[in-house]
This record gives sequence, structure tokens and C-alpha cells, in this order.
Amino acid sequence: MVRWSINCAKLEPYVEYPDRDGKVVLYHRGTRGILQARIKVGTGTKGWHRFSTGTDSVKEGSEIACKKYDWMMFRKDEGLTITTSTFISVARLALEEMERDIKEGYGKPIYTTYRQAINKYLIPFFGKSNKRIDDITIQDVERFNVFRKDKLAQPFANHYQTPLKR
Repeated sequence: MVRWSINCAKLEPYVEYPDRDGKVVLYHRGTRGILQARIKVGTGTKGWHRFSTGTDSVKEGSEIACKKYDWMMFRKDEGLTITTSTFISVARLALEEMERDIKEGYGKPIYTTYRQAINKYLIPFFGKSNKRIDDITIQDVERFNVFRKDKLAQPFANHYQTPLKR
């Protein structure tokens, strides 16, 4: 079923998929032709989640959107969060909050160490993959420990070799 909606002051078509009771909607945004999806998982206006399907094919777009809808409904039914944040967005939020607390005068001295650890170790390791918080596994933490130890060992190794060079 093709309907019309007003988007950016012009009429643009979107396709509703009744197999998901109208809760999965594909539509074109702008002139690029890439399909956007809107999924209704919760109630009210906050129940809609929007994302790009990354394709201009209605068939592929509907498969992507329906798959994401099923995944989100599964998470909702299991009592899990429907959407999760990436590690880097949470790390940046923590850095901003610590910075704000320091500027307002009630930040703790340990915040300096926390900020250094986040910037030097956590963001370079977990942020580069754009990993979501709930996708971090024990294997990721084990790889992080190796990464951290390697990164810690380099300055100390160079520092201890300096007297030998004299």
C-alpha cells in the first residue's frame, strides 16, 4: 500500500508493510534515493525509531527494516533495552560529566586519572570499532587487557633502556 506524507514541505511516498501491522514504514528522505525506515516498538511518539536502511531497493530495505523490528521486539520481550549506546558515546558522556563537575568545583581528584585512562586506553580500543555497550564480550575485555599491557609496557621499556644507551 502506497500512501503520501508531508516531509520537508513536499509530498513524498512511503510504503507501509501490513505484515508488521503497519509498525514498519519505509520512506525516501531527500533526493538521494536511500530508503529510511521508521519502526514502532513502544507507545506514543517516543516509540518510533528511525534509521537508514543503506539501500535504495524496497525489497532489501524491507528485509533490513523487518529484521531490525523483529530484533527490537525480541529485546523488548526479553526485558532488554531496545536501543543501546555505543561505547564511545558513553565514554564521551562520562568525560563531559567529569569535566563539568571539575569546572563547577565538586569534581574529585581521581577524575584526572579516569579521564586519562578513558582517553589513552578505553576510547582507542573500544571506540575504534564503534561497538555497542551490550555487544562487548569477555573476549573483548581480554583483548583490551593485552592492548593495555602492551601500551603500558612501551613507555616503561623505553624509559628503562635509556640509561643503557649512555
